[in-house]
Amino acid sequence: MDANQTRFKDFPSSLYTATKLLRIDNQSMTYAVCPSCNTLYNIADVVADEGFKCTHIEFPMKPKEKFCGMELTVQVPHGNGNKRRPKLLFPLPNLKIQINNLYQRPEFKQQLRKWTNRDVNNGMLADIYDGKIWKTFPDTSDVPFFTPETADSHLGIMINLDWFQPFESSVYSCGAIYGVICNLPREIRFKKENMLTLGLLPGPSEVKLHKINHYLAPI
Repeated sequence: MDANQTRFKDFPSSLYTATKLLRIDNQSMTYAVCPSCNTLYNIADVVADEGFKCTHIEFPMKPKEKFCGMELTVQVPHGNGNKRRPKLLFPLPNLKIQINNLYQRPEFKQQLRKWTNRDVNNGMLADIYDGKIWKTFPDTSDVPFFTPETADSHLGIMINLDWFQPFESSVYSCGAIYGVICNLPREIRFKKENMLTLGLLPGPSEVKLHKINHYLAPI
C-alpha cells in the first residue's frame, strides 16, 4: 500500500501475467505427424486445408514413385460445429530452456568440471572421457572441443531413444528421445532431473528405424 501506485500500475498481479510479461513460457514446438510415413508438418498448414494429405515421397529417386497420400487430420466436435485436428502430434520441448534451468543450480557447473580431475590408470577405458572421440572431437577451429577450460560450457550430449507403454489395459507404445549430458559424473548423469527431453514420439506402435530420421531432424 505504501508503494508508488503510478510507478507500479503495470506490475503483474498473478503468475500468469508475470509469465506473459517476462516471456518465459514453455516455447515448445508441436508438429503434425503423418500416421503412415511419420513426416512432420506445421499444424497451421495441416488444419487450414480440409482433407490435407501427406506429400512425402519416400524414395524420390525411383521412377514413378508416388507420394504418401495419407490424410493427416480428423474432424472433431467443437462448440456448435466441427473442427479439424491432426491425427498424431509430435511435441518438441524447448532445449534452451531446459539447459538454462540446469545452469540455475548452484552445484551444476562444478559437477560438469569433475571429469577433468579424474584419477584413472593410463590405458584404462573407465568412461567416455577415456575414448578417442571425446579426446579428439574437433571444435570449429580444429582444436579439441572438450578441454578443462571449457568443461562447464562445452556439453557432450548423448541422444537416446526408449519405448514405453503408457497404458496398462492396451498395447500402445510411445517413444521418448532424451539427451544425457556426458560431462556429468556417471553416477548422476542418468538421473531424471539431469536428463534433457528432446521429443516424444506418438504411438500406437514403435516407429521403424529409418523413419525416426523425421523426428531427429528438428532436434
